[in-house]
Amino acid sequence: MPAVFVDVAVDVPLPRLFTYVCPDGWLARAELGCLVQVPWRKSSRIGVVMKRHQTAPSEFTPRAVLSLLDTQPVLDVARCELARFMASYYRAPIGEVVKLMLPPSVEDFRLHLRAHPKPEPSPDLNTALGEKSARVLQLLHEERCTRPHSWSAFRQLLALDDAELSRLLELGIVLPELHAPSAEPKADALLISLTDAAFPKRLGPQQKAILDYLGTQGETPLSCLRETLDANPATLRRLEALGLLRQRIAPPKDPFLDSELPDRQAPTLNPAQEAAWQAAIAAEGFKSFLLHGVTGSGKTEVYLRIIETELRQNRGALVLLPEIALTPQVSALFRAAFGDAVAILHSGVSVAERNRAWLGIHRGQFRIAIGARSALFAPVRDLGVIVVDEEHDGSFKQSESPRYHARDMALMRAKLSNCRVILGSATPSLESYQLAATGKLSLLSLPERIASRPMPSVELVDMTEELRFAAEDDPLAPKPILSRPLLAALAQTLERQEQAIVLLNRRGHSTFVQCGYCGYVASCDACSVSLTYHRHGNLLQCHYCDHREPLPELCPRCLRPELELFGLGTQQLVEHLSEALPRCRIDRLDRDMARGSHLQKVLERFRQGQLDVLVGTQMVAKGHDIHNVTLVGVIAADASLNLPDFRAAERTFQLLTQVAGRAGRGLLPGKVVIQTMNPAHAALHAAQAHSFEDFVKGELPLRQALGYPPFGSLVCIRTEAVDAPTAEHYLRLVAQRFRASPKPGIQVLGPAPSPLGRLRGRARFQLLIKGRQRSPLHALLNEVLNDLQRQHPCPHGVRLVVDIDPLELL
Repeated sequence: MPAVFVDVAVDVPLPRLFTYVCPDGWLARAELGCLVQVPWRKSSRIGVVMKRHQTAPSEFTPRAVLSLLDTQPVLDVARCELARFMASYYRAPIGEVVKLMLPPSVEDFRLHLRAHPKPEPSPDLNTALGEKSARVLQLLHEERCTRPHSWSAFRQLLALDDAELSRLLELGIVLPELHAPSAEPKADALLISLTDAAFPKRLGPQQKAILDYLGTQGETPLSCLRETLDANPATLRRLEALGLLRQRIAPPKDPFLDSELPDRQAPTLNPAQEAAWQAAIAAEGFKSFLLHGVTGSGKTEVYLRIIETELRQNRGALVLLPEIALTPQVSALFRAAFGDAVAILHSGVSVAERNRAWLGIHRGQFRIAIGARSALFAPVRDLGVIVVDEEHDGSFKQSESPRYHARDMALMRAKLSNCRVILGSATPSLESYQLAATGKLSLLSLPERIASRPMPSVELVDMTEELRFAAEDDPLAPKPILSRPLLAALAQTLERQEQAIVLLNRRGHSTFVQCGYCGYVASCDACSVSLTYHRHGNLLQCHYCDHREPLPELCPRCLRPELELFGLGTQQLVEHLSEALPRCRIDRLDRDMARGSHLQKVLERFRQGQLDVLVGTQMVAKGHDIHNVTLVGVIAADASLNLPDFRAAERTFQLLTQVAGRAGRGLLPGKVVIQTMNPAHAALHAAQAHSFEDFVKGELPLRQALGYPPFGSLVCIRTEAVDAPTAEHYLRLVAQRFRASPKPGIQVLGPAPSPLGRLRGRARFQLLIKGRQRSPLHALLNEVLNDLQRQHPCPHGVRLVVDIDPLELL
């Protein structure tokens, strides 16, 4: 039989696959998408088979695959093709891409064996199999072996070889199973007494006390028994050996799933929802939709109906949310509708929990996977629909390699899986909107809120007028942070016992610290940004590299006690609101507070009406549906307009529209007060009118004239090095190569220092390549970079970053 070779994707920063040979027998079953253990230098690594062939490499002798971890592939054909496409399109090592599609601690996964659900091994079968194989079956069938057992442990214990394992597997007597020790449930054992008779005389006092307690209380957690009776493990093992006690392990629950589920009473769809649902389910095969619905229009209910239809046809679903920790209500709605069919994938729980969720999806126990960006790669079987909620959100773009955009790759996965994809948003990205305008996405529209509830009224407050009024009233008074209209609206809201959200997209207490005598500004040594002051802990902190240092008492430059706090952050805003509204119950929600369970506790208190005002960054603008919120205030609404980014106006419009949509979602009318220094800006007027169409009419012509997306493609090439001249010199060489190969419709802009010229101790320079069409731009990119790699590879100490379709240009 000809030798079998496999090309394996291994998680190393090299853009290629690695060829290994599969020995005869069990290992020769390594198919496309299977998980294998392969030798790597002096150790071993886990990889995925991406190609199976019989062509021996001519330039080297391949090493042998060490182990096959499961006969069932962990990647289906569609995800294998997706990995190849992503590696090529985003110029990323294919091993890094494949790693996204595997469970979190894949290096822990090993081949395990489970007994087939057949009768106990008979003597005849033992004779046919041989003594060692029969011993495997005996161990697997023993009552105490309730979990799969490691093949490597059997091989070591009984000196089995791969041929004997293959024999067992071919007969179907044992079943292979992908397994990880870290995915074992680490939960409280539950104990129960097995006897109602009198206790044997040989039992000690503690043993009798344990059985007596269990006889009275019934099934009891081990932790409770230890706390109550100080029960030790040896005593419990003795009782279990005597047949007087039984333990069972209760798998731990995901704390994210412990929240109370709402009652699921499917509402009657309005005509627009009905039309969107019917259009989506009528499509066959691959079909992509943009569901554009105003805030509060019932997009989630449309998602639920579409997924319900898919489940009835035995197909699965993927739901991507921008930040899973911020959208517990959406997850709760899905669990209320579909119960145990839902798996939540998020980073807020342990690796073991995530491994369990991944394995449950892989084995078909869960038909729906909900999560953030990386949930796109979950191994959902028979995928029928992918939903990308808030598709405009920048968190769907990964900032580290591989720098993929989950929305775009959702379209590609749907195409490869021949299924539907729904992109939903009240403020679609201009890229998605243009695809819908040209017919590449089918547009589904929800133009009104549920039950025809009105959109909130929006008032733009000119802060230049507020500052002028305050100066006339008291020239020595500090500049006002809260305008008179916002303060009045807050007071009225509290008087009516309603709730408010106040958005300020800057965390911390003060944005910078400056010496009033010499002008010194406290800055991060590793990043070209000022340090933000946080009152909690009296710290200065860099929000990029997380450097922290105590606030000095004296200016480090002139040694005078003249340090002053400038700029406004959420911490300081809470203080101002507390002073202005002394009886108001206020809390804040930002990245500093979003650790552990505190975030969920704050949101739960706000939902239950235990807080009057919730202050926060953009986190308060997403996914919150609280009907008692009737007022939204926005501080420094136009701050993001001044960023050096062509998407600044789009991001500002999206943020204001999204946070405004938190008001008036119930029966009570809503109001929004936006404080701005630039009330004439078109993006603010479009947000005031809740008009996406007005914003598009003003913004698209500007984009088209300059050739920016959606009317062109971008590639950002950046060099980073400790030494700034070294980084700049190599990027100038890269720019020369691009300009030496001019192509029609392609512009080379730069090189220039990045807006964030130093980050985490490394100087940064960037080059922007802009093309009217994607294909010629990518062809030139591959030509130049491949040529550079051959003739002028990146110098030692310089990092070359290629960001395809960048969202951030900072």
